[in-house]
Amino acid sequence: MKISGVYGIFNSYDGKVLVGSTIDLHKRWIHHRCTANTNQHANPHFQNAWLRDGSDSFEFRILELCDLSSLKPREDYWMSFYRSVEPDRGYNMVSACHPKWTEEMRKRSSELRKGRKLSLEHRRHIAASKRGILNPFYGKTHTPENRKIMSDASRAQINKPKTEESKHKQSEAMKAMYARKRLQITG
Repeated sequence: MKISGVYGIFNSYDGKVLVGSTIDLHKRWIHHRCTANTNQHANPHFQNAWLRDGSDSFEFRILELCDLSSLKPREDYWMSFYRSVEPDRGYNMVSACHPKWTEEMRKRSSELRKGRKLSLEHRRHIAASKRGILNPFYGKTHTPENRKIMSDASRAQINKPKTEESKHKQSEAMKAMYARKRLQITG
């Protein structure tokens, strides 16, 4: 049986919260866990915290049960209550009733991701989270029709005539790559 309402996912490590609403509370919690465990959560702030603090740091709480017509206003109320749109208090990036991103929000989100270098350990953790049964394509295969489409697209890209500018760029990139390799061998 589907139960609709507003929920909060609380991080016991840093005290932040992600507030959301759904028509099926049980499935929504499963969805959040699955996407976060496979490093595919739509919210980068929440995803980073999940990877950093671990799944045991998060608790799913039902804040309020309500009907479909009042989901968004009630979600907005709880976002205001917990101030979850503020970066130091929560993971929500926009208000429930005002989902349009302002230019300031876009700029802030972009700045948070720019120039970020992931540590080798972090990159290995991400890679491990996408292997085997955690990979969304695990156990699946492309249909023969899809294989043909991908093959044709690849062949078209390979046979596409190159401009002089693109040839020059490719040549410079290859020279730089071989120069780096020579430095690694001699250094």
